[in-house]
Amino acid sequence: MKRLHLTLLASLTAFGGLLPLHAAETHAVTMYPAAALTPRDKRQMADEVKQGEDAAAEVAKQLKLVDDKVAQARLNLIGNRLAAVANTQAFPAEYGNDRVFPFTWHFHILDDKAVNAFSLPGGQLYVNTGLLKIVRSDDELAGVLAHEMTHSAHHHIQALSHEQSKMSSQMLAGMLVAIFAHVPARDLSNIVQGAQLTQLGIMNTRYSQTAERDADHGGTILMHQAGFDAVGMLTFMERLGDFENSRPQIDAGILQDHPEAAERVSLITQELKDLNVPVTVSAVRHVTNAPHALTHPAAGGGQDIVYVNRSLPTLSDPDGTRTQAIVTQFNTLLDGGLQLYQVGVRGHSVLVSERPLLTITPADVALHPGETLESLAAASAKALRSGLYAQNFPNAMGASAK
Repeated sequence: MKRLHLTLLASLTAFGGLLPLHAAETHAVTMYPAAALTPRDKRQMADEVKQGEDAAAEVAKQLKLVDDKVAQARLNLIGNRLAAVANTQAFPAEYGNDRVFPFTWHFHILDDKAVNAFSLPGGQLYVNTGLLKIVRSDDELAGVLAHEMTHSAHHHIQALSHEQSKMSSQMLAGMLVAIFAHVPARDLSNIVQGAQLTQLGIMNTRYSQTAERDADHGGTILMHQAGFDAVGMLTFMERLGDFENSRPQIDAGILQDHPEAAERVSLITQELKDLNVPVTVSAVRHVTNAPHALTHPAAGGGQDIVYVNRSLPTLSDPDGTRTQAIVTQFNTLLDGGLQLYQVGVRGHSVLVSERPLLTITPADVALHPGETLESLAAASAKALRSGLYAQNFPNAMGASAK
């Protein structure tokens, strides 16, 4: 994998003719029709497309692409929605430039368990199966794609090529690996030695982290403009931070190729504030596909309420209206930030914030021989609290949040 990226990306360093760097101070977007391209723009766009196509051909030869029609259709649907904005609107760049090129975007899936995605010039994007398994909603996946699309749309690889005159193509290729293929810093140590390694580290820190920050910044704006809930960028980055914290801590020093997740979370949070996107409990639950309670018919004219794989005692409810009302109320409370300690029991009623959520009836007890009004209420409260705990601490309980 390491050798592949060095081969692919070294071929991308020959591009010249950069446009000026641009750092915008606002979040305004500018409509930019393809007809506005100058002859120089068209030449640069053709070069970027050719670079990406050549590299994509090598990827297809050396890595395993996935033929999953359902996953591919989802990727294309989300990606094309983002592309419709990226191809017509200039969203501000803090690194590279925001000159709009109407690329034909291609979205590929790689058979790789690593949580990773990367982009090549000209509209070629790759997402690993490992990443698809941990995104919890289309909004989170849109955040990943928008981040990677920003690398291409803001012409980061061309901005990096500007430094080619200051370093060997081998060194620049190594840095491109760090930025676009997200190869761990420790794997770059065999590229160069001594003073060259130090120079690579300095360049990597300066440009890689800047490019990544711009991809977070621009990607958040892009997905917001495309109508996705940009809170998904934040929640996915927070999850990456959890992964980062769970791994053995290795000091990457000057070869650290990404800003720390905590820093990125902070910057994305500020970006959402600037975009007037509220980070509410409801929004977070939506973009993380957080679980809600459901009802299922049971024997004897009863209904079961299930929450995070926990079933409450069956309730007597021949037409389902009673349990549906309970579930609707409970789910509304969940989206409002319901906490475990707020669920209690008093007599034969389950309370939430001291207000009744459900009250056990003699008809319910008839479905559970040997139980009482009070015991069924206690069992119901216990199931709800257990579900809340499992949702908040899935690793501790071995529970699924889906």
